[in-house]
Amino acid sequence: MVQRAVPAGQELWPADLFLMSVKNVRLKEDIMSTWQKRTWQKSIAAVMVLAVLSGCSNMTARERNTAIGAGAGAVAGSVLTGGSAGGTVGGAAVGGVIGNQIKR
Repeated sequence: MVQRAVPAGQELWPADLFLMSVKNVRLKEDIMSTWQKRTWQKSIAAVMVLAVLSGCSNMTARERNTAIGAGAGAVAGSVLTGGSAGGTVGGAAVGGVIGNQIKR
């Protein structure tokens, strides 16, 4: 493994160690580019989630339960079917119906 001096108070993450072990400069640049793209994608997704959630502030309890049920159902359907689109949509539909029928 390649050794490198680390400034005091700073720690090395496994990703840093991996990048230090990569000898091919082009591969290292591709890996960094992919990480940067994913960071942007996550940032955009977070902003979109905040925008959608801020639109839920004036929902009735039934509408909110339907939305929560659809979201939870979509996640469950995706997980149970290994990420298939049909499973995700089906889970969202079932979850939305269940959420709509919940009375609190």
